[in-house]
Amino acid sequence: METKKRALIVCNAKSGHQKGLKKINKIKNGLSDIYNIDTYISEYPKSVTDKIKNEGESYDAIITMGGDGTIHEAINGVMYLEKKPKLAFIPMGTCNDVCHTYGYKNIKTVIKRIREDKEISVDLTKMNECYYIYTFATGSVASVTYENDPTKKILGKMFYYLRAMAKIFKKSCFTYKIGDKQSNAYLFIALNSIHMGGFWLRGQKLNDGKIHLYVCEYRHALRPLFAFAFLMVFKKKSKIIKLYEEEELHITFNEKQPINVDGEYYGQEDFIDLKIAPKAIKIF
Repeated sequence: METKKRALIVCNAKSGHQKGLKKINKIKNGLSDIYNIDTYISEYPKSVTDKIKNEGESYDAIITMGGDGTIHEAINGVMYLEKKPKLAFIPMGTCNDVCHTYGYKNIKTVIKRIREDKEISVDLTKMNECYYIYTFATGSVASVTYENDPTKKILGKMFYYLRAMAKIFKKSCFTYKIGDKQSNAYLFIALNSIHMGGFWLRGQKLNDGKIHLYVCEYRHALRPLFAFAFLMVFKKKSKIIKLYEEEELHITFNEKQPINVDGEYYGQEDFIDLKIAPKAIKIF
């Protein structure tokens, strides 16, 4: 009799209004003939990273149940490992940008893809001491995704849109330097994704071994938002947006800035080192 593989489900009980806990049995039933499956429920911030870092090499697959933040914790745990398990993602968050990007619609999709056992190689980017799978951001609206507000659960995606519109009216900028270039910016967004905040990003490159950093340098209240929307959604050229496409970038700021990685608060930094990690992980 063929030995079953091992899989670990890591579940953020708070994501998706705690629906993840109710769906664990469905994924177990769908894979029980080929996998012995363990379950871990997150206990504290970065506990998923710690769990995978300590025990991940004993598993063939890691399945996340949560939002983009849970995926972020999982990939950072996997990057500690020499023997890296493949990953799959069940969307249980608000925007689920990573799941949209890679076509993980629901539990049925996940079960089907794990059973087919095909794989996709995914680039990560190392940002200082952590990795991100789809975005790094700082500036005007970058804090929207990690703000704690009781209305977030009620409004869902609409919460992000309303908060972003409110923040875009506040004129705030910072001084940055990349190489020999120094200027004032309103917003930084680096992307390895074709979906962000509920929007599809037309023409955005994916897993091409490059960092794609968009810098909005114009400070008029609404124009940065329009410029970014035109660049990402309609692919219009804009003098307001500076695009860097590199394998490595070193960025310094005039003062510490709050940093967003994969929709989560990282901390405040006055420098950012970005380095691409091509084909760093494999997903089903």
